[in-house]
Amino acid sequence: MNSKALLILILFIGSNIARTIGIDYKLFQIIIMAFAIAIACKNKIIFHNKTIITLSIIILLFGFHAISLYGAEGSLGILLTLLTTPILLIPYNRITSKQGNIYFKILCIFFISECIFAILSTITGQIFVKLPFEAATFNTTEFRAYTFHGTSLSDALIVTTIMSFILYSPLREKYKICMWIIGFISILCFNCRAAIVMNVGLFIIYILRNILKNGRIKFSLIFFIILISAISYYIFKAGVGRRLLEHGLYDENSAAVRTNTLLVLTELNLEDFIMGIPKNLRIVYLYNYSGNANGISENFWIDFLFEYGIIFIFFWFFLYYRICYPFLKYYSKTNAFILTTAFAILASTNNSLSTTFVPLFVFIICCYLFVPKILYSIIDKKYLVALKYKSKNPKS
Repeated sequence: MNSKALLILILFIGSNIARTIGIDYKLFQIIIMAFAIAIACKNKIIFHNKTIITLSIIILLFGFHAISLYGAEGSLGILLTLLTTPILLIPYNRITSKQGNIYFKILCIFFISECIFAILSTITGQIFVKLPFEAATFNTTEFRAYTFHGTSLSDALIVTTIMSFILYSPLREKYKICMWIIGFISILCFNCRAAIVMNVGLFIIYILRNILKNGRIKFSLIFFIILISAISYYIFKAGVGRRLLEHGLYDENSAAVRTNTLLVLTELNLEDFIMGIPKNLRIVYLYNYSGNANGISENFWIDFLFEYGIIFIFFWFFLYYRICYPFLKYYSKTNAFILTTAFAILASTNNSLSTTFVPLFVFIICCYLFVPKILYSIIDKKYLVALKYKSKNPKS
């Protein structure tokens, strides 16, 4: 097992695929974490990144504390999810140009596979993976494609993350726009309203910045805008992605449940904010404010707060900032702000980060691979525009 094979397993064997082929996904997570540690030990980089080690220890401490208070049911699952991301990042502390080239190709193949999987699912009206719940049928506006990783919301977040890095990268326009179009079609197939709006917003910002930078809009960009508009029109007309058109961005059955969940915060006292709250109280609070009787908040911030408290959230956020900053500082300030803000906002519309480790893992890997100077060193220069870079090399 090497880091390339590990990356393939992480990206392509999601919870839906594991369930379909009869693999226990929690056991799979433990196995790939063991592989990650073994690879890091072999390459003598197990303790190379002190921030990742610190984050892993803090997650374990808070996780075991929550288990001692509330029991293993539920608490073990979120602990495993949170712990998997930093452990899997350890083998990727030091990346050579040759490795980066292979990782980039794997990421692109995964991105295209996700998109094609979603598009084929929508065209055929079939869900090809085994789900833990009953999905809407194709002849309703609620139909969503499901691919590798859990819910459509999780896959839409992963695809949007890669799309945003591609769009704001130094790739030549014809390549980035073609990949963005494929990604946007799959986002429509996932039928996730927040992701659709986010991607349209990111594309509009990209166009406006392009106009401001060049003083005019390029003919090629005009062509792509017309093409995207035409494709979107016919896709919407075919009934794909119509939740946004028929329900709007805010409706009582979905978006309202997520926003009403935030009202739970008014019930919490200082001790609850610091320590978290027991599971029986979570169910009562969520049912009272959102009508949700299964204890699922649909918001990862609320999940973290309920399970571990506000102190954990501070450490979690600060340490991930420390992990990402060495890469993001080599982006322009505007691009770094757009990419991180887009990811944070879209992730905050659902509970993906508390139920699966993959979106955050993909975001951090993209932070590294799409650093302009690194991208220029790992892929053929014919795919890139000429850019001026900072003199210092980013540390891996």
